[in-house]
Amino acid sequence: PKRDSDAQRNILMVCPFNGVAETVEELIGEPPAYGLFASGALATVDTPRRAHLATADESNAFTYVVVPRAWRRWQAGPRVRCRDLPSAWTQHRWAPSRWLRPYYCRLAMGSTHAVFILGVINAAAVRRALAAWKRGYSLVILNESAALYRGTILDSQTIAVYVHVDDFGALSDDPDVSNEAIELIVEELSRIGFEVKMLRCHEVSRYVGLTLEGNGTLWMPTLQKLALVDAAMEELEASDRVWTQEVRSGVAHFVHYALLWRPALSVLQTIFSFCREDRPFAQAWWPSARQELRVARGLLGLLRHRMDRRTAPLVFAADASGPSGSRACPNGAWAVSAARLPSQEVEAVARRRELHARTPLEDSTLTPLLPIDDLRVPTLPQTIVPAHWVGDQAAWYLLQARKHRVPVHINRGEFKAANAVLEAGCGGGLPPGTRLVDLGDSRVTCGAWVKGRSPSWG
Repeated sequence: PKRDSDAQRNILMVCPFNGVAETVEELIGEPPAYGLFASGALATVDTPRRAHLATADESNAFTYVVVPRAWRRWQAGPRVRCRDLPSAWTQHRWAPSRWLRPYYCRLAMGSTHAVFILGVINAAAVRRALAAWKRGYSLVILNESAALYRGTILDSQTIAVYVHVDDFGALSDDPDVSNEAIELIVEELSRIGFEVKMLRCHEVSRYVGLTLEGNGTLWMPTLQKLALVDAAMEELEASDRVWTQEVRSGVAHFVHYALLWRPALSVLQTIFSFCREDRPFAQAWWPSARQELRVARGLLGLLRHRMDRRTAPLVFAADASGPSGSRACPNGAWAVSAARLPSQEVEAVARRRELHARTPLEDSTLTPLLPIDDLRVPTLPQTIVPAHWVGDQAAWYLLQARKHRVPVHINRGEFKAANAVLEAGCGGGLPPGTRLVDLGDSRVTCGAWVKGRSPSWG
């Protein structure tokens, strides 16, 4: 059903078209941006003050866009006699006994091609609407991968716009700016024929299933949505046998909101393997998958994102070595150093996201900063970290260094060093929610730190 209405959504699965058409990724040669990041995109926005949100919603988004003629034969309905259709539709153009196959000539909700095309149309409309804005604000479209990677700070000259298929949100630190931006977007969308409903800042209560609380600094799921997800997970947990499709749906809703607080993603692992066991009947729970669902349900109340978090003034660097044949460090070791670096540079690095493939430093870049014997010659970092951070050894001082008494795998050493960084940060009297910047060359610990999951089974 549609929101706040008894009407039903017309969701069409265009299976024939999907069977013959190339995928969107094959057509454009790169992974497409469907504009469905939602909480994952909004969680990349930070603000030193409070954020103000104005929204708009297209009511005829899919039904307004006409598809090319070549598509229509693949979006046809079943055959029907002309006499069985209302005369207002056929207008006596065919004989009553004539077989007809009605075409659906508009974008079909439920098709990836339709979502992508509508996203391109809407993103182009947003750029046209705000291109000549006299205020001279810097526009950031949160759907773009560059914005997701860099992160966005809402300062006095920045406005962020997120397009969730047919829902638009304009964020800034000034309500007048957000309202004016959404008015320009609605004006442009109306000009090209869309029917748009607009809500100004004081009228917005929710957006893409989230609500803006804490005086405009806290994103969290709406209580109604959270209650529904909790009820669904409770019912799944109480069942002895479940359909994997239903478990997938519950997990998908949890992941959608867990993007606000990524450590919650580390809970789910076995349940993904359980969902891959797709069988045409309900199957018994795996005890481990059921326990993960139980823990995930317990974390629902923690899924939120604070946009006013600060970054710690200290930058940490952690590294480890595994067992080797050296006499100085035969069983492996780990070490942690710290430095006080320019605050603006630290803030810029802290806003980077895990979407970039080279977030960890290249192996052994940190060797000059960490006195661990028998590591390889340091290499230049190919990352977002400023080169002078690594080159300026005088700014760094050693916090901890430990040699293992027995042989220890290097991954365990990397995690011991990461835990030492957490202990140092938590013991420094920093306010709750403060960001810590830790430099490392391990993708295992990077995955666990930033995303809540690790690419290694070790």
